[in-house]
Amino acid sequence: MKICFIGGTSLLNSEIFSGFKKISVKNKFGKVSLYRHKDIFFIQRHEGGLPPHALNYKGYIQAISDLGVQRIISLNSSGALKRSLRVPSIMIPDDFIGFWNIPTFFDSEIFHITPKFSENIRRDIIRTAKELKISVRARGVYFQTTGPRLETPAEIRMMSKFADVVGMTLASEM
Repeated sequence: MKICFIGGTSLLNSEIFSGFKKISVKNKFGKVSLYRHKDIFFIQRHEGGLPPHALNYKGYIQAISDLGVQRIISLNSSGALKRSLRVPSIMIPDDFIGFWNIPTFFDSEIFHITPKFSENIRRDIIRTAKELKISVRARGVYFQTTGPRLETPAEIRMMSKFADVVGMTLASEM
């Protein structure tokens, strides 16, 4: 099974993916760079200093689809909206709010879908974390904003009524 991990600046200097070979993939959405080791791929979403609103999400998703990837695990640093989430914490969200600038592949046709996280992947991650004795919060709501601008105090108060964490990329990678 081919799997792709998507990570941000927190993995930029990590050695986790150091044995991977950089590849370039070109498709109708442009040219993107990925890292590959056998059937495992890694996308460094902010490579080259790209801010969240400038990422070529369609290019990345099309590239990994063309490469036959069946599972995507997106790793996201986010801000806690609930005091019960302490640093460091790991949350495996089961839903998200993404009102703004979410890319779609249906630019020239009407096609309605309700996006959602894969319950199978969520279960696998939660089960593996338990086996490794890693504490995770198994449910939560991610609120996506348009980066790189951070949220105002009033926005944070509003978001905290509906979500557990806030970030700039996850909903765009669905």
